[in-house]
Amino acid sequence: MEQTHIQRVIDYIEAHLKNELDNKLPAKIAGYSEFHFLRLFRMDYCYYTK
Repeated sequence: MEQTHIQRVIDYIEAHLKNELDNKLPAKIAGYSEFHFLRLFRMDYCYYTK
């Protein structure tokens, strides 16, 4: 995943820490489908979500 895409997600999350985060929103912000975003995130960060 390109660093600019993940940075947009991080910036959004940091700006809205007090709000509940929809699981689909980070993918939308990064410009990927939810499936593709999760796949790339897992590959880049070796992190698995439920």
